[in-house]
Amino acid sequence: GNSAVGCYLTADNADEILAAGKLILAQQPDNVNIKVPMGMIGLVKSYAKENKYADDSIRFAQMALTDLEGGKPCNRKDKAGNETCGVLKWEMPRADVINELTYATAYLKYYAKGDKKGALPTYYKLSQGTSKYKEEPRIYATMGAYYIEESSPIRKEIVALIEKQKIAATDEEKLKLEDEIKAKVALLNGYNERALDAFGRAYKFAEKKGAAEAALKAETYK
Repeated sequence: GNSAVGCYLTADNADEILAAGKLILAQQPDNVNIKVPMGMIGLVKSYAKENKYADDSIRFAQMALTDLEGGKPCNRKDKAGNETCGVLKWEMPRADVINELTYATAYLKYYAKGDKKGALPTYYKLSQGTSKYKEEPRIYATMGAYYIEESSPIRKEIVALIEKQKIAATDEEKLKLEDEIKAKVALLNGYNERALDAFGRAYKFAEKKGAAEAALKAETYK
């Protein structure tokens, strides 16, 4: 049963959580509760710069999300009789578990796996929800940084096109290059607008969180 992994869950022992969880799932494949810590442990370890658990955690987090968002029963309740999902410190109301697993998936994709493009839709999903993550400044700072990074090659292309235009032999060539430059500038402006929107939200939500977010607020402003 789930008690078999109790001590490992408390200790954040990723190897034991994943190993014991896989044993349980081999006999109880519909046990959504055990998938929750298996999906979350990679995030915990990633904070400590241990990214080797990212693949497993992303896989089990997505499995758990499919179950939870599909309405699969967790068959657990708190003292007040309200439904909960997960195990031990990862046991909470269904909506909260979904939000935590969604955040874990986004973070692991972006920071542990370097799949920034793949992580962005998940971050956006969190920003559109009603959980605590809707006003989490780090989500928006990450999104802003992504758009700036994505726009960097476009900036270089614009500079190269301008230099090419300077030495163009004919007016026709210069005009053609002008059209290319304008198109690239429009694309760059689109990325800039997205970045500014994200950084603006990060700044606003960091302000709400007070002194503890002062460094993030200053960096976002910069």
